Amino acid sequence: MEERDSRLSLIFAFVAGAACGAVAGILLAPYSGQEIRKKIGEAAEKAKERGEELAHEIRDKVGAVVEKQKENIEGLIEEGKEVVVEKKSILTKAIEAGKRAAKEEKDRLEA
Repeated sequence: MEERDSRLSLIFAFVAGAACGAVAGILLAPYSGQEIRKKIGEAAEKAKERGEELAHEIRDKVGAVVEKQKENIEGLIEEGKEVVVEKKSILTKAIEAGKRAAKEEKDRLEA
C-alpha cells in the first residue's frame, strides 16, 4: 500500500513539476502578452489532459488493487469457515468422548 502511494506521489510530483516548468518557461520567454497567454492556455490544457489521464490510470490501478484485496479477503473468510468447521468437529468428538467417559465412570461407581 505504501509503495503504491509512493508511486502515485512520484507521478503527481512529476506532472506538477512539468506543469510548473512549462509555465515558468513561458513566463520567462521573450513573447508578447498575447503569445504568453496563448502558451499558458495551451500548457494548462495539456496539464489538464495529462491530469485526467493520470486520474484514469490511478482509478484503474486502485480498482485492480481493491479487487485483488477483495479476493484475498474472500479467500481468508473461506479458510476461516473451514477451520471453524474442523474445530467444531474436533470439539464435538471431545464432548462426546467426555460424556461417554462420565457415563462409564457413573455406571462403574453404581455397580
